[in-house]
Amino acid sequence: MSYHRILCIGEAAVDFYTNEEIDLNQAKNFQKRLGGEAALAAKIASLGHECIFLSKVGNDKFGLGIKDKLQEAGVDISALSFDDNNETTVTFSSPKDKVYLTKGADRYLDEKDVGIRVLENVDLLHFDTCALYPYDTHCLANILKWSLKKNIYVAFSLEPSYSLNNKDIRKEVNGFLAYAQLLCLSAKQASMLTGVMGEAFAIESLLKENMRLQQVIIRNNEKISLYTRQGKINEDILASEKEDDFLASYLSYWRLGDSESDFDLHMSLTMLNIQEN
Repeated sequence: MSYHRILCIGEAAVDFYTNEEIDLNQAKNFQKRLGGEAALAAKIASLGHECIFLSKVGNDKFGLGIKDKLQEAGVDISALSFDDNNETTVTFSSPKDKVYLTKGADRYLDEKDVGIRVLENVDLLHFDTCALYPYDTHCLANILKWSLKKNIYVAFSLEPSYSLNNKDIRKEVNGFLAYAQLLCLSAKQASMLTGVMGEAFAIESLLKENMRLQQVIIRNNEKISLYTRQGKINEDILASEKEDDFLASYLSYWRLGDSESDFDLHMSLTMLNIQEN
């Protein structure tokens, strides 16, 4: 299998996580871990792939902790910037909820933080909804435009808590979706983006409206479904805390093939990898 270089852009957070399925304000036991796109980058690197992480953290203890954890995982942090004016993002989360203690430095990523070599030898680019937050949205837009020229495969994930109730937000998301070949979101988010009810019909509408889009991963009630332009390929039960493991595996092995049989093999390898970890 040929390994490839993946660029991850998005949230760099310290996440205090509890597996208790209760209100976060009632939870007593939390485990500190990487959160957001930083966690995804670390999981990809742990699978043996070269991964570079583009984001920004505060010049504080949490930010230095994120840097150390990423380095331990083998992530290339040459594109990670430090901000003296804004704190590192800190979240509290559970299988059912996520709240922000601070929405920090990763919201202030701009073009001056992006080196000219960030797309060098990159095969796949993944960005999350946090990458849409910065005041200077030209930063992500320009990276995506260059990715088209370099023929880089682009994947876009909407975090489960990302609301699409606002018309302007939906318009912005659809604008960035025009660059994506893989989209990961919930069934509700798919319906909100398209205005079409029903998972299968919403996916059909997404694929019709976005000609570059080739694959859609749907998270729905602890199930992961994969759709292509040939239809629904597979569906697997997946605990909510394993979603990042699934996506990391899927992005890492996406080169396996384009036929339905290859996708079946792809999914089997992905689920096997998750179970073993």
